[in-house]
Amino acid sequence: MIVFQYVLLHFLLLVTIIYFCRKISFASNDALYWKYATIPIIAYTIEEGLRWGRETDWSLYYKVYSILAGGEWTNHEFLFQILWKAFAFCGLPYPAVISICSFLFIFSLFFFLKNYKEVIWIALPLCVANHLIAASNLIRWYTAISLFLISLGLINRKKTLAGYVLLMLSFFFHYGMAPIGLIYLLCKNCKCIAKPFWAVVTCLALIFLFDKSVLSHFSVLYNIFNGIGRFAMYFDHGMERLMQQAHETKSIAITLFTFIPFFAFIIYGYKLKLKRVITDCHYNLIVLASYIKIVSDGLEIFIRYYRALDFFICLGAAYVFSYLRKNYHLTQQKIFLVFVCFYIVRKFIFMMQPYEYDEYMLYLWNSNRMDPMDIYYFRQSLR
Repeated sequence: MIVFQYVLLHFLLLVTIIYFCRKISFASNDALYWKYATIPIIAYTIEEGLRWGRETDWSLYYKVYSILAGGEWTNHEFLFQILWKAFAFCGLPYPAVISICSFLFIFSLFFFLKNYKEVIWIALPLCVANHLIAASNLIRWYTAISLFLISLGLINRKKTLAGYVLLMLSFFFHYGMAPIGLIYLLCKNCKCIAKPFWAVVTCLALIFLFDKSVLSHFSVLYNIFNGIGRFAMYFDHGMERLMQQAHETKSIAITLFTFIPFFAFIIYGYKLKLKRVITDCHYNLIVLASYIKIVSDGLEIFIRYYRALDFFICLGAAYVFSYLRKNYHLTQQKIFLVFVCFYIVRKFIFMMQPYEYDEYMLYLWNSNRMDPMDIYYFRQSLR
């Protein structure tokens, strides 16, 4: 019953988002846009916000919230602590705080993608499907990411000052946002980081030649951050992964097969850039995100940075799908269209995939839910 509930609610959430985003694509004004956006925003806030024990960090931040509510401070970023202390001062229960975080994320997606109404019915559901699991776990990171997306929405609307101020404030919710801001500024001020031929060649070189063990050199960073508990954890995980990969044989064939959609995003993204359908900045971010995607399987912090850029991959996927759906006369276009469709459908299916244990799929209203820290210890016992 728990599995059925989890799968059904995620299926209904996905259908709801696609249905109302399709309506949004024909919205003629801002009032209609936000009218249609309201239902999926509420649906996501309830479904994800009221999940119980979702991922490891849900339990850990339960403890953090208890500490902040008790009048103490933690070693987290200043604005994050101020916000959560404000929640505690208002007497909000933990599920309400998580619901607010979920609301902020889904709202930021609608705010960011408001300038891309013509493809929002693919882009926004794909963003949700790609980030549902990560957003349910990395609570503070996705709070900062939400502010980042809102800041980009403001910059796109020519509200430059407010956009850059908010971009800067995201850093005080998670210090890891600093490189993301720099990457965005680099891509925004560069005409073309790499044309499709060289971008694809670089991707192929990374796939065939890049050795994940190279990341072991980041042990220097581990030594630097070892005294800072939260940051050392990211590198600890990375070192563990690298030790495991030393005994694994990587499959080039599988990597190439799954990366074909990214080649489509690069090749046709460039065509759309020349047609001024997407901006130079967007194309550059697609290219950089593709590079990071290949090398990210090693250090958790690299994976986080890819996720922060993945929104531009999702947006690029939507534009490329729309373009190929109308232009598939050549064999190459037909092949790429099949792979792009495969990429999108696979992400939608993954969004509805149940966990191995019922304890990870509970909601606030389930009577058999465990204490938040008991769920954490349960997870630890399975490792």
